[in-house]
Amino acid sequence: SYFNILVQYGDESEVLGFQDLVEVRAGSDAGAEVQLRNPEHDITRAIRKVLNSYQAGGNLFETVSGDLQVTAYVSPRDRLPENLASFRDTVEQVLQEYAASAGGRLKAEFVDPDAGDGALREQLFEDFGFQPMTTSLLDDDEFFFYITVASDDLVVQLSLGDMTEAGFRRNLEAGIKRFARGFTRTVAVVKPLADPMYTQYGLADNGFTLLREFLGSELNIVEEDLTDGAVAGDADLLLLLAPQVNNDRELFAIDQFLMQGGTVILASSPFNMQFVGRSMHMQSHDSGLGDWLAHHGLRVGEQLVMDTQNAPFPLPVTRDVGGFQVQEVRMFDYPYFIDVRGAGLNPDNPITADLPQVSIAWASPITLDEAAGQQRRLTQLLRSSQHSWLSDARDVTPGLAAEEIEAMSPRGEQKSHLLAVISEGRFDSWFAGRTSPLLAAAEAAAEASDEAVEADPGESAATDTGSVGGVIERSPESARIVLFSSNDFLKDSVIGMAGVAVGSEYLNSLQLMANAVDWSLEDQGLLGIRSRGHFNRTLPAMDHSEQSFWEYLNYGLALAALGLIALLWQLRQRQRRRAFLEYA
Repeated sequence: SYFNILVQYGDESEVLGFQDLVEVRAGSDAGAEVQLRNPEHDITRAIRKVLNSYQAGGNLFETVSGDLQVTAYVSPRDRLPENLASFRDTVEQVLQEYAASAGGRLKAEFVDPDAGDGALREQLFEDFGFQPMTTSLLDDDEFFFYITVASDDLVVQLSLGDMTEAGFRRNLEAGIKRFARGFTRTVAVVKPLADPMYTQYGLADNGFTLLREFLGSELNIVEEDLTDGAVAGDADLLLLLAPQVNNDRELFAIDQFLMQGGTVILASSPFNMQFVGRSMHMQSHDSGLGDWLAHHGLRVGEQLVMDTQNAPFPLPVTRDVGGFQVQEVRMFDYPYFIDVRGAGLNPDNPITADLPQVSIAWASPITLDEAAGQQRRLTQLLRSSQHSWLSDARDVTPGLAAEEIEAMSPRGEQKSHLLAVISEGRFDSWFAGRTSPLLAAAEAAAEASDEAVEADPGESAATDTGSVGGVIERSPESARIVLFSSNDFLKDSVIGMAGVAVGSEYLNSLQLMANAVDWSLEDQGLLGIRSRGHFNRTLPAMDHSEQSFWEYLNYGLALAALGLIALLWQLRQRQRRRAFLEYA
């Protein structure tokens, strides 16, 4: 038999199969329960994907609302380096070509920031943080080369990229698409490299494959390499998963993406969970972003949040049954798996408004700088319950031993802790008043090449790479940071354990991140229907005393019902005997 849905528009199509439309929950002796997961969302998503793919092959300006203004804040040719002077001609030629095809809806102009009394130069710094560029640390010649696309109050800065015609066309189209409807957005993802221990034996790495597949059904997902000091020009959003920034070049790429008005979403914590034998330990993890986040008023504590309101942890247990060893999976209360629901979910933000609950594993507390709250808009997304506490323990292994149960018991002050937050508004660059790391790296490479030539005259000197360095010191109001304080809650292994606990596919944490991405991209068409499903509304966890209360209450109600039935039967019998005697 067939079970497929075909969505087709023009020469683009998408097929939804049985596995794409259903969710399965493992039952008891009755077998598995199969239900349609969320057909409204699945079919709507397929329709949008087909339409977006079709529109991508058409005229770019047909889906743009309003007129666009491209402004190149560029110094005169005689002040530009040779490579940028040539690139200026390329930019001018490409802009003329696009303006001609736009039917009067795109206008382009070149402006010298140093012209006149310098008021424009000051305004550019105040509005966008644009600073003069140089080509060398020792070069005093300064120039400007910034390009923006604007419509109404929204301004998007274009990346220079590799300073080629193809690169500029790609970045220009990416900028125009920010003002268009119906194009598939691009998310640049930075995640840890695959663990050699897994790949050596052909095993799947404990990574973010499920998240990539979930987001990839609606978005264009590309893996970003920050070692070149820049984020790809066609990236609409930067997603950092358990990041580990190793040098200033990588940090500069993240910082300048934010300064250009972009959104940076982070899932970051000072700890990673690692299996050591049959134990689970939290290992220290230096993201390289702690000081950068603190600079923007966000601090992630070096402790773990534990909560009595938690999701169960599935643990294989072996027991002896009539001399036979039987292994079964038992559910343990595990305070490190924080069950965020109810008051812990922000009801006023679209990211969390329609989520029934979400499990956050091995999270750290977030503290906010009061000054940051005055400068920017802060929105708290996720909070633990009022019965949560902080732990310094590194051994997080669950179990039945007395010491393991004691380690999971509440200690110290119990209160709610912040687990996810949005900060949006104007940010000041971490590199403000400092030299661009790109120039420093280019200068170091040139010095190393000169030393090699002096040591070995036969060695050829390095050629000029044409590096251009400038620091955008201030972001526009559209910049955002979305921070989740856990490295692990989106990993495949954690999502798999959550699925075992609920007996079906667990998607709430993936839906949370997809909602955050859509909200950041201002594409909220699927936010209201994504979280619907048959099996995703899990019941809140209960401790042993609560379980006993409800169990005995059920017994009591059943006995009371039986007693009531017996009483009614007795009354009925009496009425019958009385009626019989009256007629007799």
